[in-house]
Amino acid sequence: MPAFYLPSLVATSSDHEKMDRLGYPRAINRHNWDFDLLQQLLDEDDNAHAVVFRELGTLIEIRKKQPAFHANATQFTLQLGAKLLGLWRQLLDRRQSIFSVSNISAESQSLCLADMNLFNTEDWTDLIS
Repeated sequence: MPAFYLPSLVATSSDHEKMDRLGYPRAINRHNWDFDLLQQLLDEDDNAHAVVFRELGTLIEIRKKQPAFHANATQFTLQLGAKLLGLWRQLLDRRQSIFSVSNISAESQSLCLADMNLFNTEDWTDLIS
């Protein structure tokens, strides 16, 4: 099951000072938030903490409504080369399939649906946009 660490959920910067002070690399992701300050930042509209928290919340709500994300659904990794990460989730009764393709490179990438054995004759919905 996917999980979010609090630093990721609220776009926390790496804590280099804490890592240097404690002397172990994982301390970089162990920032201790002051609750009141974090709440103040999340209540603002235009800072990175609030934007990331709000957008991840929207994506989580979309995900919760998709049967293909059930814990028992089938998941396949798609072989799309070194620059694209592709996943296919399918509900056990095959009523829903979800495909996710992420560009994990610094350059724009293109992808033909045929590379994933998909065809333009089927109806597809972009769940995010």
